[in-house]
Amino acid sequence: DWYNSDEDEFLFFDPIGIGKIIECACRFVHEAIDKQIFDKGCEIARILIGLKIMVGGEYQDYSGEPLELEDLERYGLASIDYKKLVVESLYLSYVANELEERADALYIMIQNAKIRDISLEMIMQCGEELPELQQFLPKWMEYLGKQSTYIAQELLDEAINLSNDPDDLLKSARAYYEQHPGLYKKYIFENQDKLGYNDLIAVGREGLDKINQKYLVRSEIALQLADIALNNNRKITDDVERYWLEAFRSDSRVVNYLR
Repeated sequence: DWYNSDEDEFLFFDPIGIGKIIECACRFVHEAIDKQIFDKGCEIARILIGLKIMVGGEYQDYSGEPLELEDLERYGLASIDYKKLVVESLYLSYVANELEERADALYIMIQNAKIRDISLEMIMQCGEELPELQQFLPKWMEYLGKQSTYIAQELLDEAINLSNDPDDLLKSARAYYEQHPGLYKKYIFENQDKLGYNDLIAVGREGLDKINQKYLVRSEIALQLADIALNNNRKITDDVERYWLEAFRSDSRVVNYLR
């Protein structure tokens, strides 16, 4: 199924069996969890995740880039399950590192793996119960809060949901609004039926004051507040108009101008 029928597809040859070597290494990572050889398994996992495999011939001339493990799976050069390997590698990285080093080790491996569909829940289901999980979660949230990537936002949301403290979401929103301004929006959405009108409005106004006007999510928070105020007062008040103005300030689309 070649995307361009006018060009020849690449045919790969592996005469020295690199694919078989990598398959063997992936099996070792899996067995390391069952046999609890965590340090050695983590060492092999770190080598595998982010491994660059040089290719000669026309492919190299065409792409200028080496193959990665995910490419081996896609081109049928090795019988591996890349996503499973990443999850198992993250499990080994968790158990092989001390509490203070785990967050950094996990995040670096996730970055090297270049995978977005990953979660702490997947890692938890990979082997035996993760040690010191409740002590790890606050450190994990603090670490992720300082990162500004999409995957960090996803992992931070999950960590907040896994924590036993119902106030963690608001604490994180206040601490990491520069990197993750969407946490204020998430807090308001999840607490519309739990908090009183004044409390919701107070948190929303706090978010509007703190979040930089350039972020579109600030406009979405302003619209949340306008809807809450309309539902409470049953009429358009000065506060509602102020929230509409703030929505336009952060997202100057025609719909917000007309509103």
